[in-house]
Amino acid sequence: MEKRLNQAMVRPSQVLALHAGAAKDRLAKVQARHVRVFGSVTRGQDTPASDFELLIAVDHLDWDFSLAFQHFYPGFLFFLVLAEFLR
Repeated sequence: MEKRLNQAMVRPSQVLALHAGAAKDRLAKVQARHVRVFGSVTRGQDTPASDFELLIAVDHLDWDFSLAFQHFYPGFLFFLVLAEFLR
């Protein structure tokens, strides 16, 4: 029974696959650069209990964007950094 329940739950990589286009569009609107996924999702080891780690580099910090991203993608752990620090 536990195995069936785990199979019915969604992994973060599945959410990414379903919403990648919409997420890219939203990130492009705020001129996000150097967007990177890391952690268990990139290693193919994510489970339904895994979180989703995302690095987003921007030219200026926009807290409205931060709050909006959390609203549209609850459960995603993301790091918003200034692009100048990645050079």
